[in-house]
Amino acid sequence: MNREKGSHGDAMHVGAFDPDVEGLQVFSVFEVPSVASMQYRDAATGETLMSFYASKDTGRGVAANITSDPGYEFWGTADLEDVQKGAGLYNVKGKIVENDWRALGLSANFALYWDGDLHHELLDDIYITKYNEITKKCDVIIEFTGCVSNNGTKATPSLQADILGDWREEVIMPSEDSTELRIYSTTIPTEYRIYTLMHDPVYRLGIAWQNVAYNQPPHISFYLGEDIRDRVLAGGLNTPKIYYTEKIPPTAPNNLRIANIGRTDVTLAWDAATDNAMVEGYEIYVNGTLHGRTSGLSYLVTGLSSGTEYTFAVNAYDISGNRSEAAVIKGRTESAKTDSSTGKSPGGSSRPIKAQPTPSLAPAIIPKQTVKTSEPVINAATGEALVTVGKENIITAFENSIPDEKGVKTVIVEIPEAEGVTSYAASIDASVLTNVRAANERIELKTPYATLVLPGNMLSNSYSANAGEIIIKIGTSTADDLSGEIKTAVGNRPVVELGLYLNNKPIEFDNPNASVLVKIPYVPTEEELKWHENIIVLRIDRSGNAEPVPTDGITRQTAWLNSNPIISASMPLPLI
Repeated sequence: MNREKGSHGDAMHVGAFDPDVEGLQVFSVFEVPSVASMQYRDAATGETLMSFYASKDTGRGVAANITSDPGYEFWGTADLEDVQKGAGLYNVKGKIVENDWRALGLSANFALYWDGDLHHELLDDIYITKYNEITKKCDVIIEFTGCVSNNGTKATPSLQADILGDWREEVIMPSEDSTELRIYSTTIPTEYRIYTLMHDPVYRLGIAWQNVAYNQPPHISFYLGEDIRDRVLAGGLNTPKIYYTEKIPPTAPNNLRIANIGRTDVTLAWDAATDNAMVEGYEIYVNGTLHGRTSGLSYLVTGLSSGTEYTFAVNAYDISGNRSEAAVIKGRTESAKTDSSTGKSPGGSSRPIKAQPTPSLAPAIIPKQTVKTSEPVINAATGEALVTVGKENIITAFENSIPDEKGVKTVIVEIPEAEGVTSYAASIDASVLTNVRAANERIELKTPYATLVLPGNMLSNSYSANAGEIIIKIGTSTADDLSGEIKTAVGNRPVVELGLYLNNKPIEFDNPNASVLVKIPYVPTEEELKWHENIIVLRIDRSGNAEPVPTDGITRQTAWLNSNPIISASMPLPLI
C-alpha cells in the first residue's frame, strides 16, 4: 500500500476516513519495533499523514467513526501511557480526542454499523458496544448469548457483512455447541436509506479479505458520519458504480406497432421483452439515430416532418448493458392540412389515422384498484388539502390489481374536491416511487385540478438512496406574475402548479427512463374546438420561462364537467 517504511502488519484498515479529502486512506499497526507502531497514510500516494513510535510489536488497531467530530477516529495497542506514542484516541484531522483509549472501555477489534445512526459500533467477542461521548464510556447494545467467537484471543465473528439488505451489517457466529451457524441482524429503526453496502467495491473486497487473511472489519469507499446527516437524508451520496459481467441480451421487443400517427409525431407501442436478469429499458431509433429511451412500453416520437416515411427501431437493454436485436417498423407521417378559409396550415398533429400494421381490437377495460387514503387534512391558512397514502395500502392495491395487455398495473389515489382549497397534496412513502424494478406499476393520482400518472421507478435514478416522505402537490395558479408575452398567450386559461418534495424539501424530477403523465381538464372555446388537435401545453419553469411540451395525444371527453367537452393533455411531468 505504498507505505514509506513499515513491516508486517497485524491489522490494516482501508476506506474513506476523511470527509474533506478525496480518495482512500489507510490505518495500520506493525509488528517490528524499529518502525512506526501505528501509521495513518494516503492510500494512493503512500504519504504518511500521522505516525506513532512505541518501539514495540503492536498487534491490534482500529479505525472507526465513533464521535461527532468530522472524520474517523483510530487507536491501537501501541504505548500504554504516552499519548505521543499511541496511547490515545485520535481523529484523522490530527486532534487528540482522549489521552487513554483503554480508559474509555473501547475494544480494539471489529467496527460495524448496527444501530440507526451513521456512527460505528464496536464488535468484540460476543458483544456489540457503542461509545458514549457524554459519559466517555462504552455501553453494551447486545450480547449474542449462546454463541462463541473465533480465533482464540482475536475473538472475531465467522463473518461480519451487510448480506440481508438495508445498510446495517449482519453478524454470523457459531453456537456454543457448534450445531448452529447463527445470523444476527439489527432490529433498530433508522431514518437513513442507503444502498446496501455490498454495492460498494471496496466493501465487497473487505468482506473477501475477512476470509483470506487476519480477520479485519470491512470499510466503504465513501464517507459516512453524523456530520453529513443532512446530505445523506437529501440523497447527496453518490450512486455506487456497479459493473455487471452477465452477457446474455434480452429478447427483441414483440409486436412493435404504430399506435398513433400525425404530421410531426408518431406514437410507437410494443410488448415487453424478456431477459434472464431484468430488462432495464428500451432505446428508440429513427432512421438509425437514437431518439430516446424509456422504461415503458410506448414512446412518443416528436420533431418529424410531415408527409415523410421513417424507419423506427426499438431494442431492449438489460441491467448489464446488453442490447437485444431491434424490432423495426416503417411509417409515413400525415401530410400538412390546409385551412380552406385562410389557405394556411393549422399546425399541430392531425387526427390519428389507420395504424401500420393494422392494430388489434381494443383490449377490454380493466378495472383499477382504488387505494385507501386518510381523510383530507385541510390547512385553512394555505388552502391545501393533504391526504396520506399508506405504503401497505398501496402494496395491497397492487397485489389485487390486474395487469393490462401491456403488463402494466395501475392503482388510483383520488383526492376529493373540497371547498376553498387551491392545492391538493398526497404524502407517499419514498420507497414506493424509487423502485427501479417497478416501471410497470403506476399510481394514478386524481385531483380536481389535474391527474398525474406516476410510475413506480419515478425517482429511482436520483433519490433511491432516500428514506422518508414524498409529497406531490397539484395546485391552481394564475398568469399574473408571468412576463407580458407569456401572460398574453396564457390568457384566462388554467395554470396548474406542480410540486415535488422529499421530507418537506423541494426536489427536482429528471428521469429519462420514467415518463410521468399529466392530464389537465380543459374546456375549449368553440374556435379551439375547430382545431382542438393544435392545442399546446406550456411548461413554465421556476424562472418564468415557457416552452411547449410534447403531448401524448389529445383526447376529447364529454362527461367531466357538466357534460361540456373536455380536452385532456398527457405530457412529461413539468415542475414549476
